[in-house]
Amino acid sequence: LSTYDPNIKLLLLNLTFCDAKWQKVIDKSEVKNDTFFTYSKPLITPFMHKIEDKGKYLEGQSWQMVAIPTHLEDCSIIFLQAKDNHPLDNLIQNPPTEVIDYLNNEDTFEVFDKKPQQKINLYFPKFEIDNSINPINILENMGVKDAFSESVADFSGITSNPEGLFIFILEHNCKVIVNETGIKAAASTAIAFKERSINLDKGITVNLNKPFLFFVRDDKTKTILFVGKVVNPTVPKE
Repeated sequence: LSTYDPNIKLLLLNLTFCDAKWQKVIDKSEVKNDTFFTYSKPLITPFMHKIEDKGKYLEGQSWQMVAIPTHLEDCSIIFLQAKDNHPLDNLIQNPPTEVIDYLNNEDTFEVFDKKPQQKINLYFPKFEIDNSINPINILENMGVKDAFSESVADFSGITSNPEGLFIFILEHNCKVIVNETGIKAAASTAIAFKERSINLDKGITVNLNKPFLFFVRDDKTKTILFVGKVVNPTVPKE
């Protein structure tokens, strides 16, 4: 929590943490500088090459998706990239049915889960994301407004104080590191309430050399744990 106020009466904290290693660590010899094409200019950055025999692959006319298993049972990392000449933002704004079904855990995406394992040659950059946002404006634009208003918020269901409570801090923090070992990801959301007063032999090659999306998924429950967008990879500190 970045802001402290002595009038805080209730603090809710939600934390998600994932430390998933590749089933086979990427050798240092498989890390070489290559070009990542950001929206503004080419960037020379360390790329990893991972050969995965137990991957899953799905593609459409304008996109391709690959799932890589980790050492954690029923946990995988999925990368989604637009194909050449198809901007990633278009893919986000108009996601294909297969991707929507995947995110919504629809039966249609059982096709992907039941696909036979394939050999994947994956080239992807090392990257780190460290971000903090205030989602209040986002929620207000979605119609959630009263909870943040000192004059009209109603949390009488969780307090007997006639003056009541209102939300005055809402923070979301996330850190993700992807390197030769695997992925480490942590996200926390804090809410502070204040009193009113005021299958190919040679395999499939996927090169993530331009902006892409990634997902960390619990494959057993088919729950998306983390979602991220990489547009300019920052190399993790060793």
